[in-house]
Amino acid sequence: MKISILSPVFNEELHIEEMIESVQAQDHQDWEICFVDDGSTDATVAKIQAAAARDPRLRLIAHGSKLGKAAAFNRAYAAATGEVVTAKSRFDLDQRPQMPYLQAVLMSVGEPFRWAPPLDLVKGAS
Repeated sequence: MKISILSPVFNEELHIEEMIESVQAQDHQDWEICFVDDGSTDATVAKIQAAAARDPRLRLIAHGSKLGKAAAFNRAYAAATGEVVTAKSRFDLDQRPQMPYLQAVLMSVGEPFRWAPPLDLVKGAS
């Protein structure tokens, strides 16, 4: 199960590499991070581009313009290709394996479940 991680970023140069490394260290490896830069004025974009050159699971969807957090999330969501979508910020550093747990929880929910804007988990009646 591919997991898409949405991450709007703004001036995160001090923390972006640590956040990326925390995802790369997970046991579950079928994932992508969809970054949307929200008008950073520091080296955030350059650091994401450098990391993406080494790991194609890292995707910079858009950068340069100030969209606002909600619009940035929506742009990342539109670009996501995973069966499961979750969000992550620079404060979410995974020190232990999180994705297998997320996958197990979602598999136990059963059908029908889906993500729907504005980024809420929606579960219909069975």
